[in-house]
Parts: sequence; C-alpha cells; structure tokens
Amino acid sequence: MNTRKTSRILPALVVGLLAGAVAAQQPAPTPKPQTPPTPAAPSAPAPAKTTASKASPGAPARGTELTGRKIVDASDKTIASVEDLVVQESGDVTAVIKRESGGLICVPLSTLQPKMKKQDTDKDAEKGPSTAEVDEFMFTGDAAQLAAAEVIPSADAVDATSLERCREHFAGKASSGATKATEPANKPPEARGTAGSTDKAGAMAATRPWCVKKLVGTNVKDSAGEGLGEVKDVAIDLGRGQLAYVVISSGGVMGVGDKLHGVALNRLARTADGKDLTLPVSKDSLKSLKGFDIDHLPMTPDLSVSATGDLATPASSDPSS
Repeated sequence: MNTRKTSRILPALVVGLLAGAVAAQQPAPTPKPQTPPTPAAPSAPAPAKTTASKASPGAPARGTELTGRKIVDASDKTIASVEDLVVQESGDVTAVIKRESGGLICVPLSTLQPKMKKQDTDKDAEKGPSTAEVDEFMFTGDAAQLAAAEVIPSADAVDATSLERCREHFAGKASSGATKATEPANKPPEARGTAGSTDKAGAMAATRPWCVKKLVGTNVKDSAGEGLGEVKDVAIDLGRGQLAYVVISSGGVMGVGDKLHGVALNRLARTADGKDLTLPVSKDSLKSLKGFDIDHLPMTPDLSVSATGDLATPASSDPSS
C-alpha cells in the first residue's frame, strides 16, 4: 500500500467520525407549536321577556299602598286602576277598580297578577324580608268578563251579595245571588228591605265587608270600651290574593312610640254603632308583644287571640316592657 495515500485518508476518517459523534449528541429540534384557532365569540342570549311574577314574596304588601296602582292587559295597555280593596272575615280580598272605559266594578284580587318593584334585599336584612311593593297589576281574566261586569256606585255600596255575584261572574258561573237579592214586584214598598228578624239583620251587619280606606283609622277598643289603638293598615298576601291580617297600632302618643301588631280580622268585632272595633285583650297584654316594623311586615300576625278571648302565648316578647 502507498504510505502517502494512507496518511491522507486516515485524518479524513477521524474527522468524519468525530463529526458524527457530535451530531448524535445534539437534541432533536423542538417542533414549532401550532397556534390554536381563535374561538368565535359566543352570541349574546336574547333578553328574557319581563312578565309579572305570581310567586309569593317574602312578606305581604300594605293594602293602602295597592290603591291607585294601574292595571294593564297582556299587551301592557292600561285598562283600569285600583280604587279600593274590600276585605271579608273569610280572608277574601276583592279589588274595586275603575275601568278606563268608565265605571266602577269589582274583581277578585286573585285575577290581578302583581308586577313587583325591585327591592334592596340587603337593606335591614336582620329585620326580615322587606314589605312587598307592587309597581302595577296585570289582569289575567277574560276581557269580555271585565267589560260585562256589574257596575257599582261606590266601594261603600259593596256587600256580601254583590261580592258573591262578582266571584261567580269571573268564575263563569250563573249568579245565584242576583235571584236572592231581587224582591218580588208585588211586595208592598213598606215591607221591602225589612224581611227577616232584627237578629238576622244584625248578624248580616256584623259580617259586612270592610273597605280598606274606611277600615284604616278605625279605633280599636278593649272589651271594657277602653281605647287600645287604631287600625294602621292591612297586610295582603299577594301570593294567595287574600288578607293576611289587620295591622293595629297601640301604645303611642300621636303616632310616636307606638307598636304595630297583626291580628286576624275575624278576631275584631264591630261595636254596637258599627263605627269602632273591639279586641278582647288589655293594654298590658299588648305591651308584652315586641311588635314589628311597617317596612318589614311578617307573613303571619304576631297577636293570637283564642276563641275565648284570651291572649295566646305571643310569638315574641319584649323584655324591656
């Protein structure tokens, strides 16, 4: 072999082997990550249609605050306004409304769906839910029934018979009260309106419904005729469309320092002249009750009077009394 040729080949082989070893030790190049496609922005959901809520709020509403509220139909057109509320011992509440087309009529409160005002739920949370506030009502009954309802001269003219006719009308039933209320044409004028005994007439007067505007401000007396306070308002359970209780104030002077209590209407009796109400409890008994705030009406009354006229154990007491 040619020594000169071999001396030229060996250095080249060594260099080649060293280059291969170095290349084997180098890490493989990291592949460039692919940029993920930008996701399409989600389309905004269509705003929900605002409808009247029939769910029962956490607290009842003040009856005096419901008068004057407008009533709309399903298309949000104003069709009437609330003139007054009529309450019965049974708890039924009927709204006396003034139609835009004219005339006062009665409609069951249950046919008026309340649209509630937005409330600050965090305000005075320790006192309980805030008294419900209604912005307006929506009539949920038949528009034809509303147009054909019996017109009344005033809220004071509403009695048990007219309320029965009202409920039968909006329930789609033939009125049985109309026949009972109609007197025979051949009945002597002096005898009309005097049928029945005096006791029966007195019983009917005792069960005559109350107009809220007239009920508020009525004096409340104890069994001995001593003043206990007066009717401040009525609490209306909007979820059921019924009266929750009557709110009475007591113990204060000219509205200062008084306490508010709730009592069922059927525990209040009219006085003989029909102008005032009596409640079979004493002032000292009322002092044992803590009472509540008009802006935080409880759902149930705090004053419970038994059938014998005794004050039952109060739900809460005021240790400072």
